[in-house]
Amino acid sequence: MTFHIRKQSPFRWMGVAIILLNFVSAITAQIQSADSSTVRSDGDADLLFRIKWSRLQRLLQSAHPDSTGITSLPAEIQQLIREAMDYARQNDYDTAITFIDVVLNYLPERSVSQTSQAAETKGADVSTQVFCGSDLWQQKFSVSISDADSTIFEDQGNAFVGLRLAVNAHSGFLRQSRIYMEAKYSQEYLYGYLDVNRRSHAGARYSTYFENRLEGISYFKEKELRYWHNRTRALVAWQVGAKTTLSAEDEIQVRRYAYDSSLFSSYWQNQAALLLSCDLPLLSKTDIRYDFRIRQYQNRSAQNYFENLLTITLWPNLLQKNQFSSYTQLRLRDYHHGMVDSLLTNPFNELYHESSARVLLWQNLSLHLGLTLNLRHYRFYAEAMPDYRDLTGELALEYLFFSFGSIKIGYRNRCKHHYFSSPDLQKTAEIEDFYAHAPAVEVDIYLGRFLLNISNVYEIRRYPSSPDGSLSLYSDRDVNTLFLLLSWAISSKWEVNVMANIDNDWARNPYSSDSRSNIINFELLFKL
Repeated sequence: MTFHIRKQSPFRWMGVAIILLNFVSAITAQIQSADSSTVRSDGDADLLFRIKWSRLQRLLQSAHPDSTGITSLPAEIQQLIREAMDYARQNDYDTAITFIDVVLNYLPERSVSQTSQAAETKGADVSTQVFCGSDLWQQKFSVSISDADSTIFEDQGNAFVGLRLAVNAHSGFLRQSRIYMEAKYSQEYLYGYLDVNRRSHAGARYSTYFENRLEGISYFKEKELRYWHNRTRALVAWQVGAKTTLSAEDEIQVRRYAYDSSLFSSYWQNQAALLLSCDLPLLSKTDIRYDFRIRQYQNRSAQNYFENLLTITLWPNLLQKNQFSSYTQLRLRDYHHGMVDSLLTNPFNELYHESSARVLLWQNLSLHLGLTLNLRHYRFYAEAMPDYRDLTGELALEYLFFSFGSIKIGYRNRCKHHYFSSPDLQKTAEIEDFYAHAPAVEVDIYLGRFLLNISNVYEIRRYPSSPDGSLSLYSDRDVNTLFLLLSWAISSKWEVNVMANIDNDWARNPYSSDSRSNIINFELLFKL
């Protein structure tokens, strides 16, 4: 990693200090929120899952235009889709993508009924992939008032090579078992994971599911980031009625860092859950789920916590032209030792809701509506941790170009308000308030084995209570995000994947910092 500081100036170090202050504050906020956030990740895996999910939806609609529900599909395909949705809700997008890929590989090449029949006769499906490529990351920081004297630029490349293996067994002792493995070597780290899961049935009304996933990463330079992580999940399901299922689940996670620190601490986590699922006429499934989660850190006992979660999910029916989905979660978190630190161990209550609707306006024109609400209340007063209400509304029109692509044009409005229970402290919290407008456009192109997705969002964010003419972490900004995904199966053996995310963050306050980040991933894949 290399730093290039342009020009020499007496004001250079002042600019660098201001930039690093903003940068460190942003990183600290991300670390703190990573452990407490309810909403899904905004990373590359999240974007890739959404794109593949959209592609699956269109394939199902084109293959089954007259179907009345996902229940018209064979049980194996239904289960793969539902497991993908389940993993996505848990923010495990890598596993969710794996399940979606299995379905996508079948649908374009043969009918679902043929796929199901082939699965009965084959002993196992084995897929092996060898891949290589490179990641490129670039970051630039500068103070708006003096770009020439205060710019920090850093870049980094990371070439890699690896192997992926997937086994789906359909007969014998390992029937209904799946094994996924990946090993990756790069300039920066070694990474690998092994995921084994098995579903079995005891009669017509009872089923069990077991999964164990072991993964590890070893950085060559950043030794404090080295860890191994094991997740074991067991589930027992009882079909109470024709459309109702009751499940009990338990999951244990263990993560161990090679060099434990205050930022990266080893932990143990156990999560038990009860789930009631039922099918409704206009939806594929409705879930009511209760979770009890407990986490204990190896060297940060003050941050040990337990929490209760109640979640209600309305799953969309992928085969309906008009669709609705909803996700609502109530979370109550408590820390074993009470509030030891106002920033890291302040118990809170949180409500998160996300809903979306798709309405067909015309043959190829549809309206998309989305609403996201996040309410959080801390039980103890802390000046740096005000309560907040975060509301986002989305509106978009999508036009389908028959079977080879679509274009979506939309608008997003977001308003986040911070507050304390005491009116005397309200001005302290209001400095963090902001509202944002964000026009967006997205283009999808599907031409046989060629997939291209391009999206651009321009967000205009304003902090009405932020002081003018001074350094502030909460200052008016314009942020443009460009995302590109290209996937091209050149032949039955070769495939090229390119992903790029380009962010430009411009400060409207001359005393705040600008930033630009470019992340580009290139992968060449060969199927053995």
